[in-house]
Amino acid sequence: DVLESGRHLFVEKPPGVDLALAEQLRDAAVRADRQMMVGFMKRFATAYRHVWSVTRQETFGTPRLLTLDYAHVPFDDFRDHLLFMSVHPFDTARWLMGDVVGGTVHRRTADGLEVLVATLDHAEGGVSQLNISSCAPRVQERLVIYGDNTMATVDNFVAVEVQHRAASFADCLDTNPTMADCWTADLTMPAPANDSLTLQG
Repeated sequence: DVLESGRHLFVEKPPGVDLALAEQLRDAAVRADRQMMVGFMKRFATAYRHVWSVTRQETFGTPRLLTLDYAHVPFDDFRDHLLFMSVHPFDTARWLMGDVVGGTVHRRTADGLEVLVATLDHAEGGVSQLNISSCAPRVQERLVIYGDNTMATVDNFVAVEVQHRAASFADCLDTNPTMADCWTADLTMPAPANDSLTLQG
């Protein structure tokens, strides 16, 4: 109804409880020539915005490999876990690495706890591995992305480390601080930029 009335639409994730509903929403936006945006908050998290800008620099090279560990507390229904929580790693991988053209999924269930490993093939030739679980004491998240010349790591939204290619193997053995750039949230300062909602997007 919103799209048909000529207005743009912002929706929370997921855009549908199954693929058919998400495609209906997409098709309605196309028919109405309106924008529809899904609220994937990770794209707006300070640490991930920093990594996104790093991956767009010429010195980073082509994104080749992304690994993302996303551990969450147990859910009664794993489908709900995927739709409402673990959809974030999938969107983050697509956002940083490009459109997904294939992949595989391996799932294990034991004592009501779920572990899922997804390997995604991206159109530009990169690969993502998403390690998702619902058996953690609290949410834990770690992302590593590799380009031709650079590697960037994000730990739980509050720390980013960017490492640059060493000129030679001997340089790899050096602890030269210029080989890495680091950012950490200044949690000691009560500023809007350090608010947990800002840090999480």
